[in-house]
Amino acid sequence: VKTPEEVKCLQVSMAGAEAAVYAVREAIKPGVSENDLFAIMYGEVIRQGGEFIETRLLTSGQRTNPWFNEASGRKIRPGELLALDTDTIGCYGYYSDFSRTFRCGPGKPTPYQKSLYRMAHDQVQHNISIVKPGMAFREIAEQAWKIPDRFVDQRYTSVMHGVGMHGETPFIAHAMDYETYGRDGHIVPGMVVSVESYIGEKGGREGVKLEDEILITETGTELLSRFPYEDEFLETQV
Repeated sequence: VKTPEEVKCLQVSMAGAEAAVYAVREAIKPGVSENDLFAIMYGEVIRQGGEFIETRLLTSGQRTNPWFNEASGRKIRPGELLALDTDTIGCYGYYSDFSRTFRCGPGKPTPYQKSLYRMAHDQVQHNISIVKPGMAFREIAEQAWKIPDRFVDQRYTSVMHGVGMHGETPFIAHAMDYETYGRDGHIVPGMVVSVESYIGEKGGREGVKLEDEILITETGTELLSRFPYEDEFLETQV
């Protein structure tokens, strides 16, 4: 549970991480490498007063599937997806943890890319919408967005997890994993959690990673990560 002062620290840390992701988004173009973009993100985190990035989760094209590949020298090609997770120890030593997926132009996303993105977006939005103070962790797992069968094998490791000075408790497992590594407890005001999604088929060419960070309040939730989603994936025209 975070004090009001800690929530302010988390908000400042998030602003720095979002600035870093904006810098990455602006730099995406054919021929730029994953390492080039990761260096831009890391450099902006430092310029914003942050400390370091815990992981190297920034990948493109076929390396977005499965998740948890690390940034490499691979150069991005036109029409490919680029996915990242901030995992940043930012200002004042507080964690910022959100994920976004972009597309390298020119042109528009393919119907398949849109489908992946919309499912990931639906998963995050649904799982944010069900969270209420006082809910049991298991209750959240049971009410969470139902992952389509073909994406179950590569589901993210949790529905959501705590955020503070790093990734922490609470850890809310998927219902199908609850007997293996689920934990008991209740959501209470002052907790901060990151709500996760990874949508990618086993053996598929690409995947989409999205994630948002929220504060649990007395009446519901408050969104801490304000980085916009990509309209080109969510527009109704295919």
